[in-house]
Amino acid sequence: MDTLPIVVGSHAFFIADGTSFTSPEAGTVAREAKPDEDETNWATLGIIAVDGGSEIEPEEEYRDVMKYMPGRAVLYDKILKSSKLKGTLEMEDFSALANQLWLGGLAVTTGQFNPLERAAAVKGWLKLQVYDSLNNEVVVLDLYVCIRLSGALTLSGEVKPSYEWELLHSTLNTGTLS
Repeated sequence: MDTLPIVVGSHAFFIADGTSFTSPEAGTVAREAKPDEDETNWATLGIIAVDGGSEIEPEEEYRDVMKYMPGRAVLYDKILKSSKLKGTLEMEDFSALANQLWLGGLAVTTGQFNPLERAAAVKGWLKLQVYDSLNNEVVVLDLYVCIRLSGALTLSGEVKPSYEWELLHSTLNTGTLS
């Protein structure tokens, strides 16, 4: 990988389960149905705050395999029992998704909504585009996630929503390294 070692900018996009899409062909967003980058229904979450608390954290649980020697057991191997990937995103922009998660409404972009109307977790495809200081794309991730706000939103001044997400299994989860 011939890029500078410093990530200086990232963008995030989201498209929720149940959203219709037309590219690469007509379908409805689901765990095993993902639109491509040309789809116009990707919602822009905005620019990820450079100085914020955005991160991706793997969690793995291992089981020890012991080999029994005369007189004692020694650690012989490790078996991966489970793995998770979760992350946080601190955004520079307020979005329709932030509004939906903040007040528990259904997905709307304009008009009236009803707080606490949503009765299910918000799941869908999160697209993260990571750039270096020369504006070269370094990494693109397409992740099927469950997403929520990670804290309160201020009613004055700068509104910078923070999201927490957890990766859910999909055969369409991908990452591209440039």
